[in-house]
Amino acid sequence: MVKTLELHFTTGLGKTSKLTIDYPKEPVDNAAVKQVMDLIIVG
Repeated sequence: MVKTLELHFTTGLGKTSKLTIDYPKEPVDNAAVKQVMDLIIVG
């Protein structure tokens, strides 16, 4: 069974976009995930 990490973003138009990562490093560090999501948003 493949474990996945799904990152959900809300677009400027109010729609949802999803980024899926297969085989994430465990245990998942919530603070690190939030930092990466913020970096993705800022670009």
